[in-house]
Amino acid sequence: MAALWPIAPDRIRLDRDRSGQLVYDTLNKSAPNTVLLPSEIFHLHGLGFDGIQGYSVIALARHSIGMGLAAEEYGARFFANDATPGGVVEHPLELRDEARKHIKEDWQKIFAGKERHSIAVLEEGMKYHQIGLSNEDAQFLETRRFQVQEICRWFRVPPHKLADLERATFCLPASELVFAEGGPKSIADLQPGEKVWSMNGVSGRLHLSVVEASVCSGEDEILELRTTNRMVRCNAAHKILARRKYPAPTGGPGGYQSIRWETEYIPAGDLRVGDTIVVLKNLPTAGTHTSPTREVSVEFMEFCGLLLGDGNINKDHGVTIARGESALYMDHYRAVMQREFQSFGRAGNGRTRNLETVAVTLTEGERQTRFASVLAAEELTACGFAGTARTKTVPDWIFLLTVELRLAFVRGYLDADGHVDKKGRISFASVNEYLLSQIRHLCMSCGIPVTNAREQQATCTLPNGELFEAISYTFTCSNPEENCRIWSHDPRYQQRLKDGQPFEKKGRAYPRYGGEDFESEGCELSRIVSIALLSSEPVYDLQVAGHSFIANGIIVHNSNIEHQAIEFVVDTLVPWAMRLEQEANIKFFGLNRQTLFTKLNVASLLRGDMSSRYAAYATGRQWGWLSVNDVRRLEDQNPLPPHIGDLFLIPTNMYAVPLDGTQPTIGPPLSPHPPRERPQDPEDVMRAVLAAQVDAHRNGTLSPGAST
Repeated sequence: MAALWPIAPDRIRLDRDRSGQLVYDTLNKSAPNTVLLPSEIFHLHGLGFDGIQGYSVIALARHSIGMGLAAEEYGARFFANDATPGGVVEHPLELRDEARKHIKEDWQKIFAGKERHSIAVLEEGMKYHQIGLSNEDAQFLETRRFQVQEICRWFRVPPHKLADLERATFCLPASELVFAEGGPKSIADLQPGEKVWSMNGVSGRLHLSVVEASVCSGEDEILELRTTNRMVRCNAAHKILARRKYPAPTGGPGGYQSIRWETEYIPAGDLRVGDTIVVLKNLPTAGTHTSPTREVSVEFMEFCGLLLGDGNINKDHGVTIARGESALYMDHYRAVMQREFQSFGRAGNGRTRNLETVAVTLTEGERQTRFASVLAAEELTACGFAGTARTKTVPDWIFLLTVELRLAFVRGYLDADGHVDKKGRISFASVNEYLLSQIRHLCMSCGIPVTNAREQQATCTLPNGELFEAISYTFTCSNPEENCRIWSHDPRYQQRLKDGQPFEKKGRAYPRYGGEDFESEGCELSRIVSIALLSSEPVYDLQVAGHSFIANGIIVHNSNIEHQAIEFVVDTLVPWAMRLEQEANIKFFGLNRQTLFTKLNVASLLRGDMSSRYAAYATGRQWGWLSVNDVRRLEDQNPLPPHIGDLFLIPTNMYAVPLDGTQPTIGPPLSPHPPRERPQDPEDVMRAVLAAQVDAHRNGTLSPGAST
C-alpha cells in the first residue's frame, strides 16, 4: 500500500460479479466506470445487518431531519409576515365572485408589505375579524430545540457541539461570587474574556486565567457547604478541591498500615461533614500603585476607605465625612485631606479652570467634616466612590493594588464602619451586602482570616430620635495577630489590637485530616461543618482556561462544559476510531497478524493541558508504572534506547517483582529488556542519548518534532 485516496460514498455502487465476488462499481465523471476489487478498497461502513453496507443515517433519520427543515421553513414564512396570521373581512351583503376577488386584491395591495399594520378604513358596513393565534403557537422554539436533540441522538453528538447548552449539568447559582481580577463578581455577570483567579494544577500557585464560556443553562437542586470560615452553594455534580486519604504503598512504623493524602477534585455530592477542602488564604502580593487618576499613597488609600464607609460626594460642592462628636481618628484624616486635595480657593466657581490651586479648607459641623473642592469631587467620582450607603461598591482597581495599599484601604474603612472588640477581633457591618462581601474578599486577598458573613436584624436610634430598622450583614476578622496588619488610627482600637491574643487555631495544619504534607502557595485547609440541601435555582456553567476558579473563597473546578467535551471524544469519536482500527487491522495485516497493528491515539484528545499532563506523568514516574519511553510515546516523541528509556523507578522500600512468578530478588530495578552494560556517569548517559539521536537521524527514523 502506497497511499489512501478518499472516494465519496455517492460515487460507489456495490455489486457482485458472475462468480459472486463483491465488487465496487466506481462512477467517473469523464470516463467509463471503474470496477475495483475488495482488496483495492478500504471500506469503513457503519451499522448494517448485511455485512456489506452500512445504513444511511440520513435515510433512517429522514423524519426527524425533515421535521426540522419543515419547522425552519414555516418559521421563515410565519415571521416574514410579522407573526401575524390572516383575517376575515365580513360584508353585510352577498357578494359575487368578481366583487369578492376585487375586494381581496385591493386589501392585499394596500395592507401588504411595508404597509402592513397600517390603519384600515372599511366601507359599506364591512367588518374585519382577526384570526387569533396564541403566544404558545407563535413560539415554536421548543420544536426547533427538540429537533436539535433528535439529530444529536442520531449522530451520537453531545448537544453542546451544536450550541445547545440547555442540558448541561450546571455549576453555581447566579448569586455566587467568583474571585475575578477586579474583585468578587457574580457568576451571572462574568463574560468570556474576563480574568478570574485560578490554581495551577502543577505548582499549586494562584494565577489569573481567562473565562472561556459562561451560560445560564437551567435549574438544579443546590447544596450549601459550610466550613468554619467559608461557604459555597453549588449543585451536587460540581467538583470542589479536597483532600482524600488512600492506603500508602509502604507500611508505617511497626508494620502498621499508613495512609497518604491526595489533593483532588471531588463532586460536592460526594463530600461529607468532616471532610477537608482547599480554600483561599491570600492572593499574590504583587500589584500596582495607580488609580484611574494618580499614583496613590498609603494616606490617599486610607482616606478612600474612610470615604467609602462614612463619606458623601457632592459633585458641585465637595466632600463630606460623617463622624462622631469625639471621633479620635479624625485628626489623622484631617491632615490627610489637606495634604492630598486641592481647590481653587475663594475665587473658584467650578467653571473656570485656569486658576491657581491651594490646599482645601476644612469646615467642621456637629457630626461632620467637609471641604469644598470641585477638583476633589470630580477625582473621587472618577475613582468610583460616588453613591449611597446601599449602592456604593469597592472599585475594581483597588483589588489590583499592592498588599500594603489594599490594607491601607481596609484601615480607612475600619475607622469609618468597623469595630475592634476587647479581644482584638475586627467586625465589619453594612446594609449593603455586596459591598460587605467585597471588603471580606479584600481581607482574604491580603491573608487576613475572616469568618462567614452573617445576616441579622439591625435596630438603632438615629440622632433625631427616630428608630431605624434594617437587615444588616456582618463578618469578623478573628485573628488579632493578623488584624494588627490592618491597624487603626483610633487609639482605643490600637490598644485592643496590641492586647489581643493570637488565635492559635487559625491557619492550623489539620495533621489528622490531610494537612500534614499539604503545601500550596496562597491556599489553606478548612473542614466542612455542615451540608444542607436547598431548593432548585437557576444555575450557570463556567469554563476557565486554568480549569479551576475561586467561588466564595473555595477552590472549585470547571463546570460540566469541559466534561461534555470529554464525552464527545468517548461517545462519538472512539466508536468510529475502533471501527477504523479493526477494519485496518484486517485489511492491511490479515487475521494472522503477529506484531503489526493499527492503533489510533484518540486518548491524546483527553490529555488536558500541558500542566495537567506533566503532573500525571510525574506521578506515574514516581510510583513506577511509567517509564521515560512511555511518557515520550504519549507525547508523540521517538523513544530512547531501551537500556535508558525503558527503566522504571522503584519507590523507596519496594523492589521489582518478576513477571514469571519466581521468588523476587532484592536488588536493582528490573528492566524489561536483556541486561546490558549501562553508563553510570551522567555525562556518559547524555553522550549515549545524543549518539542514539544521531543514529536515528542517519536512519531517517527520528521525527522532526522529537526532542532529546
